[in-house]
Amino acid sequence: MSWFCQWLTRLFWGENPDPGLLARLRAYDQLNDAERRRMFASHVEQALPEATSAPLVIYRLYPRAVRIATALAFGDRLRASDVRNEQIAYLPVIADCHECHGAPLENGEVCTQCGNPLWKLNWMNATD
Repeated sequence: MSWFCQWLTRLFWGENPDPGLLARLRAYDQLNDAERRRMFASHVEQALPEATSAPLVIYRLYPRAVRIATALAFGDRLRASDVRNEQIAYLPVIADCHECHGAPLENGEVCTQCGNPLWKLNWMNATD
């Protein structure tokens, strides 16, 4: 497994994660990029049923949301802001929220207005 996957595994499940989890992660690591994208899309749709109605931009936003959370976990607010700017390039309406202004929020915080860091369906479907 890649170092990042190993790190996330330890972060969420500690030093001795379930062997079944480790087997699933190793199997995921063996997939090619297209297979990973399909699996990711399938899991997102299972976790968030509204994702089947969401615009395809969701698949550009979510991986960057993970990068933002990781940067914030390491105290790198500048990197988090840079990655947020990448998200805004894909979906400019992110910056239009009157409550959070699209700024990266601390891990665990959620904007009640737009849903930042994952945005509500109506925000993802909004146009400039």
